[in-house]
Amino acid sequence: MSQREPRKTKPEAVGRLLPEAARALGLEEELRRGRRTTAFRALLVELAPHLAADCALISVEHGQMIVEASTPAAAQELHLRGREIATAFATWPGGERTFGVTARIGPARHP
Repeated sequence: MSQREPRKTKPEAVGRLLPEAARALGLEEELRRGRRTTAFRALLVELAPHLAADCALISVEHGQMIVEASTPAAAQELHLRGREIATAFATWPGGERTFGVTARIGPARHP
């Protein structure tokens, strides 16, 4: 068995290395999409827990959140509360500034 050499530098937290590694591998947009999706889900759990299981953020396009809702009622509520959700998403950790929500009815795929 080989002897372990003492570490010459301090260990770095994986969370700090991940964005740099993603950028180097060209995966920065995927990482950003994952952060937005997680932030949106956490926001819904806080603002409208009954919608969290029925809705999923698909993308952010031209400042508009594209959200898939599994029922027409959930899509309608997203539409009615779009400004409130967009405003909260702008200040939520991992969120970003958006102008509104576009809801579409579908299977609400959760990543």
